[in-house]
Amino acid sequence: MARDMVTFVAFARVAASDRRRPAVVGAERRVEDFRPRPRRVIDRALRPLTDAYIGNSPAVGDFVQRAHGVAPEVVHLVPNGIDRAVFSPEGRTPRAPGGPVPLGGGGRLGPQKGFAALLHPPPPLLARHDVEMRIAGHGGQRAALELVAD
Repeated sequence: MARDMVTFVAFARVAASDRRRPAVVGAERRVEDFRPRPRRVIDRALRPLTDAYIGNSPAVGDFVQRAHGVAPEVVHLVPNGIDRAVFSPEGRTPRAPGGPVPLGGGGRLGPQKGFAALLHPPPPLLARHDVEMRIAGHGGQRAALELVAD
C-alpha cells in the first residue's frame, strides 16, 4: 500500500505541473534516509513541481531539506495533533508509588523504528526499576514483537 501511495503522490505532482494550478505540497511524516535510490531520484525530479513541503517534526523538516535538497523556507512544520477527548494527561490517575514504570512507544512497527529494543531494556534500567513495556502500532514486525512480548 505504501508503494501505491508513493506512485499516486508522484503522479499527482506531475499532473499538477501546469503553473495555472494551485500550489503543490509534498508531505513527509517520517525520516527515511534508507529510501531506495529510485524513490530518491523521483523525489528530486519532482522538486521543481513542488511549491512547499510539510513535515510533522523538526527531525522530519531537516530530513526533507537533506533528502529533497530544498531550502528551509519551503519546509513548514505542522505537528501531529492530539485528540484531547482520547488523550488527557490532566485526568489520568497517577502511578502508584512503587508500581511499575510504564515505558513504551507507538508507531509503524517496522525494523527501522527499533521497537524490538523496548522489549529488551538495558539491565541497569531493570536493576533500578520495575518496568512495564507497552508498544502500540501496526506493521510488518507486529507478529514478531508479539511473540517476543508474550
